Amino acid sequence: MRRLIPILILLAAPARAEMPEVMGDLLAADLSLPRHAEAYYHPLGRNPVTDAVLGDPLYLPVYGRQVSKALRAPAARDDLLGLLEAAQRGAALPVTTPDYRAWLRDAELDSIEIPGLDAALDLQDARSITRAWQLFLLARRIAADELAKLDESERAWILENRERLFFDEEGAYAYFTHDTAVALKLFRLASRLDRVELARAQRCLALAGELIAARRESLARVVRPFEHRHGETLLRITGRGADLHTEDADFLIDCGGEDIYRNNAGGNGARLPAAFCVDLGGDDIYEGALATQGAGLLGLGMLADLGGDDLYLADGFSQGAAFLGGGLLWDLSGDDEYRAAFFAQSAAAHGFSLLWDRAGHDRYTAEGFAQAAATTGGSAFMVESTGDDVLRCGLPAAEFWTRAMGIGQGGAVGLRDYPWKRKPAFYGGLAFLDDAAGDDDLWSVAFCQGGAYCLGTGVMVNGAGDDRYVNRSNGHGAVVHLAAGLMIDESGDDRYDGAWGSTGVGGDRGVGVCIDMAGDDRYRGGAHNLGSARKPLALGLFADLSGNDIYRFEGESCAKVQRPRDPGEWPRALFIDLSGKDLYAPAIPDGLVRGDTLAWSFEGHGVGLDAELPISPTAFLDFLPTRPRVTFPFDPIAGWPGNVQGTPLAADSATATLRDWPAELSAAGFDERRRLYEELDLARWAGAVPDAALLPALIAGDPDAPSDRLAYAAVWAELDSLTEAGPALARALRRDDADADAARRLLLRALGHVGGSEADTLLARVLLHDFDPGCRREAARALGIRGGRDNLTSLRDALEDPSPLVRISLCRGLRDSETRGALSLVRPLFADSVLQVKRQALLTAVSVGHKPAVGALLESLAVATLDTGENYGQNLFADLARYLGEEHYERMGTDLAAWRAWWREAQRSGTTTAPE
Repeated sequence: MRRLIPILILLAAPARAEMPEVMGDLLAADLSLPRHAEAYYHPLGRNPVTDAVLGDPLYLPVYGRQVSKALRAPAARDDLLGLLEAAQRGAALPVTTPDYRAWLRDAELDSIEIPGLDAALDLQDARSITRAWQLFLLARRIAADELAKLDESERAWILENRERLFFDEEGAYAYFTHDTAVALKLFRLASRLDRVELARAQRCLALAGELIAARRESLARVVRPFEHRHGETLLRITGRGADLHTEDADFLIDCGGEDIYRNNAGGNGARLPAAFCVDLGGDDIYEGALATQGAGLLGLGMLADLGGDDLYLADGFSQGAAFLGGGLLWDLSGDDEYRAAFFAQSAAAHGFSLLWDRAGHDRYTAEGFAQAAATTGGSAFMVESTGDDVLRCGLPAAEFWTRAMGIGQGGAVGLRDYPWKRKPAFYGGLAFLDDAAGDDDLWSVAFCQGGAYCLGTGVMVNGAGDDRYVNRSNGHGAVVHLAAGLMIDESGDDRYDGAWGSTGVGGDRGVGVCIDMAGDDRYRGGAHNLGSARKPLALGLFADLSGNDIYRFEGESCAKVQRPRDPGEWPRALFIDLSGKDLYAPAIPDGLVRGDTLAWSFEGHGVGLDAELPISPTAFLDFLPTRPRVTFPFDPIAGWPGNVQGTPLAADSATATLRDWPAELSAAGFDERRRLYEELDLARWAGAVPDAALLPALIAGDPDAPSDRLAYAAVWAELDSLTEAGPALARALRRDDADADAARRLLLRALGHVGGSEADTLLARVLLHDFDPGCRREAARALGIRGGRDNLTSLRDALEDPSPLVRISLCRGLRDSETRGALSLVRPLFADSVLQVKRQALLTAVSVGHKPAVGALLESLAVATLDTGENYGQNLFADLARYLGEEHYERMGTDLAAWRAWWREAQRSGTTTAPE
């Protein structure tokens, strides 16, 4: 991206020459912190795609374009297997040997014949069906072997509790509010299954479908039905007439006609290891219940409809959905309508789903969690190749947090339980919607159209066409809580309607990107729209690369960012319009002047630029990194070097086995380490806590211990207050084992918490001599908490530290200690030039009974920052109430006017409850 900076400097107006330089500084910033560890998350279901794009957010648009291109190439040649392989590579599932088509010719599959088939069909048709049958039986055996890792009672629990991941016992939507007990048990069970093996079995089904599709003209002449049983497995072939299918079938081929399906229709029905159905043509009606129409619920399913205008009706967990399994729905042509309940139309959890509609003007309607929606362990792909399509995910509802809130159309959501310290959190998987062409109309509610929540990655890429996108929140490439969201529209005159927090918006350590490459577009939104960012370390990027555009928005938009609690936690936002005559209306009185051919900045952390630059849209994207700058292999196109997602976890390992892990970790690659971290976390949540020697061994290891390993051990030591880890933490810091400042900060934070004989000396050395302000910050807070006469000299020196982060942490640490003279230490900071430092110094003074600081602190709160509003109950008003009386916060909350009025009355009447 730095190659873009000289171009911007040359073409910018002389009076605004500094603006592109600021933009370049933002783009060059290090954004690859281990942020889940900083926020005390213990994440399960780690997804390498999410790790890569959070590790290098500027790679996210490149990733979306790479995978989209890889999907469209096989789609253009009606290559189902090639498209499935491209999707699996894009989801970080290894697709290695064999080459399945070559393997088809050479592999020795089970030579299971179908008696009488040669007599009933053309010889070549019979051979193709026999080979497809053999492939199906192989896929079925793989699925059965994997499912055998779960006993009957465990499978029954999954089926009984599948909706408890989303809803409470009364059926109310509770995904974002209930505890993680069900999710944790589900994760433990799903972790036994090898997703790479299940993905291989899906490729067998796809190849079987291709074999039947290749013979559809010949098979369309079949008149007589044919059945064959192999053990408990049923193969059925029906003729070209209008059929009513009511009996479930493992393997079904319908040779044509206007049919009605009231059976499983290629879904595994939550009971079969695998199911397969191909309909060769006709205007068909599919009426299904649970796990039908190419869905896999505890198994695999595939439905292929090769022609006709079809109607798909189903309940939940259907229409290509995958829940601890794999789902595949392929519609080759026709104007189709899909209607389903919740979790459908390529939704995935602990599995892989693909819905591909090759052609036609299609309509999709679902209650929610549909149309490429993913959660933990899930990879959900939906590909719409051509046609003017209408997608509706969610339902109009008065209450936002209901099952009608959407989630889909390239939306991924993870799960956390508040408060999340000492509790598991769950990655949100990968959701990818690719629409190559057509004038499309998409409507959803939240976490949609390239939106994501909590360690999920949601992507939507739209090709040609004049499209309309509508959502209410966190859509059009918008995220919150360590998530990644991307929306790219490649051409057409498009309309974007997003109510709040949409269209290239980042929230809380997440990255949200929206790029429109061409066309005269209209954008309408509420607050926090169009390249804005809020909460710590978030990144929002909006870019419209050509066309005459209209922007209508409310406050906090177009490069506006939220002032953070601490200066080191500024979010970043970019708004870029590179050509065209643009209209910004209305003018928002928020301190930023936006407009055609203007540049603007919000305190250097949000940058907007509307300019006429001679650069093509594709050339703009070429400035972004072609590979992610992360420390582990990531290549969604060429494939993956190892089994990065499929190795089942040893979730029930004994403590004796855990003792061997440090040695194993020393030689392990990143993906193997990630798996072992999850095994260790699962053992901890289950109560099988390893002995006290394990954690120090994890920290000590060899001098080249990876930073992610040290970060993991540091968070564990701090949250569990493992004092026995203190010496190992000190040794790692003294040797400077960590090769990243972020890991060193976590080690220091943990050392300050657990202490030890060497802690004060080491912390003081870091505070006085370390080059990284983040490390000095952790040392200052730890020394402030620990207090003591020997630390006073170091604490006084911290008052002069050039970094405001250090001065802030000193104040916070002193509030949590019994250090005498805290007031005299912080008093010089009452006049600090940095607002946040001044506030923290005043609050520390209040904590030790200095009443005059109350009024000064309340006066300083007129400038809004993250901690002057409601933020999970963590704000300056709540902090102040700790020392003035909790009842004040209960009564006044974050109402500054009420607090000021109360303080004036308390001073007048002499009834203040400030401590003496």
